[in-house]
Amino acid sequence: MLSLRELQSAFGAALLAQDRAGAGDHAAGTAIEQEIVANGLEPAARLRIYRNNARENFASALRAAFPVLAKLVGEDYFRQLALQYRAAHPSRSGDLRHVGQALPDFLSHRFADGEYSYFPDVARLEWAVQEAFVADDHAPLDLARLGQIDPARYTELSFELHPAARLLFSPYPVLTIWRANQDGAEERSIDLHAGGEHVLVTRAAQDVELAQLDPADYAFLSACARGAQFADAVARASGAGPFDASTSLRRHVTSGTLVDFRLTGDPA
Repeated sequence: MLSLRELQSAFGAALLAQDRAGAGDHAAGTAIEQEIVANGLEPAARLRIYRNNARENFASALRAAFPVLAKLVGEDYFRQLALQYRAAHPSRSGDLRHVGQALPDFLSHRFADGEYSYFPDVARLEWAVQEAFVADDHAPLDLARLGQIDPARYTELSFELHPAARLLFSPYPVLTIWRANQDGAEERSIDLHAGGEHVLVTRAAQDVELAQLDPADYAFLSACARGAQFADAVARASGAGPFDASTSLRRHVTSGTLVDFRLTGDPA
């Protein structure tokens, strides 16, 4: 008789036995079958039902998180890809919300330097959208508190992005690809060599919004995301292209992308 912990471990391994046909997984399947009461259905058959449900639920969760990728590769191939990915990155939780986190890197190994080398960045953008949906909320930046800062210390300010904000650069027109594959979008030809795109993913109210940034604005927000002082963030932005610091700051505070700040040397 297996202990509860042993039973749970064996059952989890048995659910993956078809995907990872190793000796240990086969042994786990055999062990768990011995613990199942037939009750009108053979233990192996009962285990196959659980195994099939776990496999299909995983594939469905991944499909829901990456609809554009599924559209690009086709439903049949996406399902095959999902099962191969599951074998390499099985869920460690009953909550399947996080199962797609490693998919972009998985695709990078699969499609590196090939015809479909843009797939990983499409997946990264889709995962950024998923993260933005479930990220914590945050109140708008307190302008009254900001107004109390001594202007002589403005260069020491470090601005913080909203928890839902995500930044992504791709050498491919990844936002254009994403938009072209939304429901209701008109069919269009996309030149994969048209140039890269800098993308900001944010959440407004209950919806996620995606916007293309110019290189300077992207550099500014990226520096802010790393905790850089305002002066350094502006310098990095100016090095990437024409940049108006006051206009950019006003826009991103108004839109809710920048939601907090601190002064260097002050307690966090």
